[in-house]
Amino acid sequence: AGVAVAAIAELRLSPTGPLVERAREAGIGILAGWAVVDSHGGRRVRAADVGRLDDTGEAVTGDVRRIDCDLVCVSGGWSPVVHLMSQSRGTVRFDDERACIVPDKSFQEERSAVQDTL
Repeated sequence: AGVAVAAIAELRLSPTGPLVERAREAGIGILAGWAVVDSHGGRRVRAADVGRLDDTGEAVTGDVRRIDCDLVCVSGGWSPVVHLMSQSRGTVRFDDERACIVPDKSFQEERSAVQDTL
């Protein structure tokens, strides 16, 4: 879509799969074993802090890096994460075909994405 991706903070220590390969082929840096720990900005995002996780994946070990950005995307695996959409007063619905809750109607200016296929 013409968006420059600053980095992917990936909770897994050794991520694999077709989406990981596509990101690497596109030249997107993958921070394996890292998580978003904070965001910065007022009315919009200006940066995100990512921290290196310990071997259990439960705690940040100390290394924290700030990444300048204007958007933070969150993936919940194959079940869509609808928390932020719900918090912005959007509605959700159960999709029988996908067997999960998906975004329905936005209330504010926001966009939610649900991927159908790889």
